[in-house]
Amino acid sequence: MYTCPECRAATFDLVDTLAVFDPPEAIISRFTSRLGHPVPPRRVAEAMRSVRVDREGLNPRQYYVALNEAVLRALGVPATGEELLEYWFNPENYRLDPCAMPLLRALRESGIRTGIVSNNLSWEVEALLRETGIRGLVDAVATPDTAGAFKPSPAIFLYASRLLSASPREALHVGDSYSEDYLGALSAGMHALLLARHGCPPGATCVESLCLLVPGGRLESGAKLDMGDES
Repeated sequence: MYTCPECRAATFDLVDTLAVFDPPEAIISRFTSRLGHPVPPRRVAEAMRSVRVDREGLNPRQYYVALNEAVLRALGVPATGEELLEYWFNPENYRLDPCAMPLLRALRESGIRTGIVSNNLSWEVEALLRETGIRGLVDAVATPDTAGAFKPSPAIFLYASRLLSASPREALHVGDSYSEDYLGALSAGMHALLLARHGCPPGATCVESLCLLVPGGRLESGAKLDMGDES
């Protein structure tokens, strides 16, 4: 059982934590096919590995647009970075983790405030939360365009904890990236839990499924998220 009796707030990564996305190369391949310029996912992956965009001097939206345009140029696809940005959070590209809603609901019923800490843009996050029906279970959203920093910077985690009226010591962050989520949250002084669906790095505190955090979860492991004393 993972316990955090002092925690009054819990934050979550979005992409591949609360919502499971198709691989980026599959999303871009689907986008190019919709435009009549089909590119296989393997070639997209090669193009993604070949491009580099410096974030210096760019706001978060400009950075993602520039990154998208660099990939599309490498593929020879006549589309804009804005068009790909708009398509990325199309509901056909993701599905809500089946235990995301039960977990958020259980935390809400326990009086725990919840937030999203994501490296995506605020409008993207808000659109997904509305589309999946979990917006009413989330108290705060921290993104690079609102917090002024990307994960793993401590600044974005500290921003989220302020929105949730909790000190870092009173907050737990759950995410699937060891560097961006787990180490980033720890560097901000928060508790951290790594969602490691395919193996836990040495020394990290991990859970293999969000379902294992839901009170009364029916999976075989006994792991549960205990955010306080029920006595």
